Amino acid sequence: MKTNFLLSFLLLSQILAVAGCARQESPDIAEGSVPAAVSVAEPENSSDTAEETESWINHYYNRGIYYMDGYTYRQFPDGLYRRKEGSENWELLCAVSIPFGRGLTSYGSRLYFTCCQSGSDSTENRWNNSVFYYDCNTSEYGELLSSDDLIGNLEVCGQRLFIQTAEPGGAVTYHSYVLNETGKMTEEPAPEMTEDSGQEVIPSPSCAKLLDGKVLLQELKDEKDKRFFLRDVDTGDEQFLFDAWDVLAITKNGIYYFADMGTTLMYYSFAETAGKEITLSGPLTAAEISTGFYDVTWSPDALYLYGRFPDTLQILKVDPDRLSVEVIAEWDESEEGGSSMINQVDNEYFYHGDQAFPLTK
Repeated sequence: MKTNFLLSFLLLSQILAVAGCARQESPDIAEGSVPAAVSVAEPENSSDTAEETESWINHYYNRGIYYMDGYTYRQFPDGLYRRKEGSENWELLCAVSIPFGRGLTSYGSRLYFTCCQSGSDSTENRWNNSVFYYDCNTSEYGELLSSDDLIGNLEVCGQRLFIQTAEPGGAVTYHSYVLNETGKMTEEPAPEMTEDSGQEVIPSPSCAKLLDGKVLLQELKDEKDKRFFLRDVDTGDEQFLFDAWDVLAITKNGIYYFADMGTTLMYYSFAETAGKEITLSGPLTAAEISTGFYDVTWSPDALYLYGRFPDTLQILKVDPDRLSVEVIAEWDESEEGGSSMINQVDNEYFYHGDQAFPLTK
């Protein structure tokens, strides 16, 4: 498998040095900045372009891969690749440097992905400072924009492309662009979402897309728990969900979280509007999972955790229905590569850095 070298965007907000790159010429985009904004409302005179049913694969925890029309698209250090379902071979589509970070999404036939233009990286941060497009119908690709800030997560909600950046000092901002029927971008501010009464658990555009216009926010309750609640990004209405030690993963149907200072694994079902304890069989306790995991992703029937459990690095497949834990892989820390925080899953493989593990049916 091709080597994948991307880092978690969690590091982005901690980086203070910012690339001093100049804005590239881009005829599709107006000059100027856009205020932080999250809204799933359609702009006036929006295109009638119909969105195809989204694959479950295309969620925030799987960032860096995208599934569409029988292909898994994936970011690698030297460009954008794709693999046809049923094949083991990766095809290079666009050769461009992607040293750090993960951001890959689509609208219509166009894919949008983060990358780094070394000629614009005057301070040699080697972080993504550019957004490229690739047209799956015509194979055309090119740069849509570059930024003086570090570019992180990308997400399409409705007809808007949201770009997450880290500004000088580490502040995170969302820039909103309206997409026309051909997937080209025009710059248009969306209504701002106030952040004064809560902090996002995952990037708000990704959460709003996953939860149909709602974002999960958190507030500190006391020394043991945080208060978690949903906010409708268009109406501002809020719904309290639960108090918890921390959230493990947000899915379309519910939320996995830790209670009792990380010693209990819980699942909150949106359908049942209630939480229940998940008692797993096997050698690991919920406390060992909560203190040991480094990264998480999910499929419709399982959670996939990467971390130290308890003394070796492992990839675990957790089946919440069967209450079972399966070790997919295990190795010593000295054998770990530099891209350990890349963990993704599609219908056929679990990807960890430069490795791919076939999934058993």
